Amino acid sequence: MKNPLLERANGRLFASQAVALQFVGPPLGGLLFAIAVPAPFWVNALTFAIAASLVTQMRTERKVPSARQKARDGLRWLMKHEALRTITVVSATTNLCIAMTVATLVLFAQQRLGLTDAGFGALLATLACGGVAGALLAERILARASWAVLTTVVLIPLMWLGIATIARDLPTVAVFAVVSSFCTAVWGVATASFRQRVVPTGLPGRVSSAQTLVTWGVQPVGALLGGLVADGFGLLAPWYAAVVLRTAVGVLSLKPLRTHFRDVRPSRP
Repeated sequence: MKNPLLERANGRLFASQAVALQFVGPPLGGLLFAIAVPAPFWVNALTFAIAASLVTQMRTERKVPSARQKARDGLRWLMKHEALRTITVVSATTNLCIAMTVATLVLFAQQRLGLTDAGFGALLATLACGGVAGALLAERILARASWAVLTTVVLIPLMWLGIATIARDLPTVAVFAVVSSFCTAVWGVATASFRQRVVPTGLPGRVSSAQTLVTWGVQPVGALLGGLVADGFGLLAPWYAAVVLRTAVGVLSLKPLRTHFRDVRPSRP
C-alpha cells in the first residue's frame, strides 16, 4: 500500500483518539460520577454492548477463517518481519514503561511536585496536548525528516530521565511530558503507516490485532511492576527503571529501524 496520505489519516485518527480519551472522557466520567456513583460504569458497559451488537450485524459473503486461525496467521506474519517485530518490541516496552510510571503518578504529583487536584488535572492536560500536537504534525515531520522516527526512540527515555532528575515543579515536568507525548504520537503515526504499507492484502487486520495484543497487553503488567518498584524503592524508582529498560531496547532497535525506515519513506501527495 503506497498511499501517500496514510500519515495524514493516521495522524488525525490518533489525534481524535487522544481528544476523546483525555479531553472528553475524563470530564464526562466526572459528571456522570457526580450524578450517580455507578453511572460511569453503567454507561461504559452500555457502549460496549452497543458496539458488540453492531459487530454481530456485520455480514460477509466469503468464507471467513476462525478467529484462532486469523490470530495465528497475524502473529506468524508479524514475527517473521524484522522491522515490524522490532517496532512491536519497542512499542510494547514503551507502553510497559509508561504504565510503570503512571501507576504512581498521583503520588508523584502530590509528594514530589506538591500539586493539588487542579494541578494534577493540568499535568494530565499537558500530556494530552503533546499527544494531539504530535499526531497532527506527524505527517509534515515525517515527510521532511527521515531521521524523525529514530529521534523519537532516543528522546522519549531522555524526557523521562529529565522528569526523574531535574523536574521538581509543574512547568518543568510539563515541558518534558509534552515532548515525550509528542514523540510517542509521532512514533505511533509513523509505525502504523509503515505497517499498513508493508503488510500484504488480506492480512492488515490480523497483523494489527496481533501487534495490538502484544503492545497493549503489557500495560497491566507495567502497572503492577510500577507499584511494586515504587513501594520497594521509592517514587522515583519506576522512572529510573523505565529509563534504563527503554534505553536498552531503543539502542538495540536503532540498526533495524534505520534500515527499514530508510527504505520505506512517505511521499508527499
